[in-house]
Amino acid sequence: MAIHAPRRSAATLLAASMLFVLLAATPALATGIRLSRSIGPPTSTTTVSGAGFGANEGVDVTFDGTRIARATADGSGAFSKKIAVPASALPGDHEVKATGRSSGSFATATFLVRTDWPRGEYDALNSGLNPYENVLTTSDVTGLTEDWFTGASGSPVVVGGLVYVNTATGLSAFDEATGTLQWESGVQTDGYAAPEVSKGVIYAGGAAGGLVAIDARTGVVGWTGGTIGLITSASPVVWGGSVFVGTSSGHVYGFPTACADPCAPTWVVDLSPADILSNPAVQDGVVYVTTHKGYTYGYVYAFDAATGNEIWNAYGDPVGTPPVVMGTTVYAARGGQIFAYPTSCSTPCAPLWSTKPLNAGFRTLSGANGVLYGWTDPSLRAYDATTGDQLWSASPGSAGIAPGAPAAANGVLYAVSEEGDLRVLDATTGQVLITYDTADTSAGRSAPAVVDGTVFFTGYNAQGSTLHAYRLTG
Repeated sequence: MAIHAPRRSAATLLAASMLFVLLAATPALATGIRLSRSIGPPTSTTTVSGAGFGANEGVDVTFDGTRIARATADGSGAFSKKIAVPASALPGDHEVKATGRSSGSFATATFLVRTDWPRGEYDALNSGLNPYENVLTTSDVTGLTEDWFTGASGSPVVVGGLVYVNTATGLSAFDEATGTLQWESGVQTDGYAAPEVSKGVIYAGGAAGGLVAIDARTGVVGWTGGTIGLITSASPVVWGGSVFVGTSSGHVYGFPTACADPCAPTWVVDLSPADILSNPAVQDGVVYVTTHKGYTYGYVYAFDAATGNEIWNAYGDPVGTPPVVMGTTVYAARGGQIFAYPTSCSTPCAPLWSTKPLNAGFRTLSGANGVLYGWTDPSLRAYDATTGDQLWSASPGSAGIAPGAPAAANGVLYAVSEEGDLRVLDATTGQVLITYDTADTSAGRSAPAVVDGTVFFTGYNAQGSTLHAYRLTG
């Protein structure tokens, strides 16, 4: 029996031929990838999105030639894969590459490894720790040299390749790599308190009073929020769409970051006649503040970040250091003792423990990863954050350490002496690794910042104040 194929109409044949011509004329989708985030520190994550690969084929994703992920393209040749930047990735440009395992098609994108130091004690917890540093170690930190210097004062912060610090002409920005001046805002800020940089805006205490918000790329003032008293030695802290700061008159302010000029605070708490001369800390919607009234008394406070309502307080001797938050514990130093308070507490909040009293009072406090660092003239000390036991004590020179908190990074501790020199210690043992002498004779309250293999700090001498940048050479 003969089998006959069904007849197709002329219209059907014409439509089929037109479809064939259209498909033949359509160019193949170009192979390419893009990154959801192209700048960040080591261990940061980004999503690689690709198109133009073979349908349903496997795709290898590499970072500088090392495969770190596998993906599978869909029927259209597209894929999406979240990757983590290797912890060992050094500062600079790195190649992210996606290669089709069947087609051999590939595409590349560039990821810039760069770390920031956005506020005086690094983060909202006042840890003083840069957890991403992978250039300087206890083995090579003795090989630093001064790469550049310029006239500036106060504690520097480093964000987006720029160093922000106060100068004779006001808050200014310098190129991190060269020290070249990028802009001058004309706004004088407190010489001791570091600003905070968040989402392209600098928040700083004005020398004449008030909180100032400045565009981080141009130096143009966005808004000013009035305050009662000066923001003296207390860096602002940004959290959850608000910026918090304390003043010398004992007032705590919560300002919205998105604000019109003049900016009205969301809330204000009056703690006068006490002074607030140290950075607030914020964690999980709670603002922690320390106060002191001369040499008579002081408080540790916990406030609701949204409303300013007091959650609890702890009364005692004057508190001369910022609060440091680690996990479920907040730490503060009263005179020659460190006290540990539970974050979930009620008034009057009783400490979990306190360290053995010392003859000299603590002038700085910072800490992370289970270790607290503080100094009482002339010794720098480390304590177990769980028990309060002293781990080590070091006297890194005849002069004590400046009131600016030490900076920790990759097992190394950096502190500026009262003579303006940079002291470098092993963070685990307290061993003094090296002292870098400068022409400075004082440090004021400068705290160092450690970013991408460079240590930034300021000092003072008869000729003025200087911002130093020390890094490895060769």
